[in-house]
Amino acid sequence: MTENVVRRTCDWPVLNSIYRLTYHIAAEAFGRLAKSNKSIVGIYVHGRYALGTWIPGVSDIDLAVVWRGAKRHEVDDFYKRYDHLRPISDAWRN
Repeated sequence: MTENVVRRTCDWPVLNSIYRLTYHIAAEAFGRLAKSNKSIVGIYVHGRYALGTWIPGVSDIDLAVVWRGAKRHEVDDFYKRYDHLRPISDAWRN
């Protein structure tokens, strides 16, 4: 239901700015999370966001994380911390 409301309102200037700000906050949080792990050597955006065809508030931002020499516990810790960020973004979609 929320996704339908967002789809209908994503062209409204004020709401569009709010949706974009939400993505920016999520990207900043993900960046801080990635910087805390020395084994991450790159993060790449792909999909609609990379193509510039994303819809603020509706589209996912698809990311690929590149690791070098990561130990299993580093990867597990990263995804454990990442999972704490997901409820924030999922709240917009449900």
